[in-house]
Amino acid sequence: MLKAVGIVAVLGLAADVTAADVREGAQLVHAGGYTFNIVVTKGDPSLPTIIFESGGGADSRQWEQFQPRISAETHAPVISYDRPGFGNSPLPDRPYDIVAEADAFREVVTSLGLAEHVILVGSSYGGFLIQLWASRAPATVVGLLFLDPNSPAAVAAMGADPNPGVNPNPTTPQQIAHARIERAGSARFVASYANPLPLDVPVIVISAGRPLFQDSRLARVMTLSHELLAASSHNGKRIVADGAGHNIVADRPDIVAACVKELMTARR
Repeated sequence: MLKAVGIVAVLGLAADVTAADVREGAQLVHAGGYTFNIVVTKGDPSLPTIIFESGGGADSRQWEQFQPRISAETHAPVISYDRPGFGNSPLPDRPYDIVAEADAFREVVTSLGLAEHVILVGSSYGGFLIQLWASRAPATVVGLLFLDPNSPAAVAAMGADPNPGVNPNPTTPQQIAHARIERAGSARFVASYANPLPLDVPVIVISAGRPLFQDSRLARVMTLSHELLAASSHNGKRIVADGAGHNIVADRPDIVAACVKELMTARR
């Protein structure tokens, strides 16, 4: 069941839509051949929009407790959403293309008048997607917050060790959506590597205090990749969320909120 006040289909929004015109709650918005279920919490349009990118296989429900909290604490507009095939966003009838989907989502936010200045928060796989936005529309980005992220460097160093491969017989909607992404293979990571972070964007990387991988090599790869990600910006840093597992926003929302507020005052 949706947590917001109904869904409407919005197709081809007019160019003069502003943040003040946007509906509160969940709504289906179409762009670039994709349809996204986005959840909007309205706020002060003079402040940057806080946008959440969920982890792999997750959807906007990952943020349902945190979204109202950060809205109340910052008074900024906030957006979470379901990627195509997950949650309440329909599965596209086309192969997975990480760049095309990321660009289409940015087009959606732009069409709503909420993309002029953004703070992007990416959990795990969402780190690839906030990197793509920052690389392809750097002038819009106020800051980036990575939550125990995956990254091109980590994928390259890990090799096939943590990869179970494509599910040959997906049956549930989530399994089918997962298999569509996995069939894209390394192309999604190559695309992220080809779109590096701008050097002047403020970056905070939060690593889990309880490592995702028990294997010592993989755990070290994650740590080093987080340090490298933070060092990719002239204004980057890495911190560790003590006591937190991979889903940092669930385990340590206090740290996530503090870092979002820090980025709101950052300067490029």
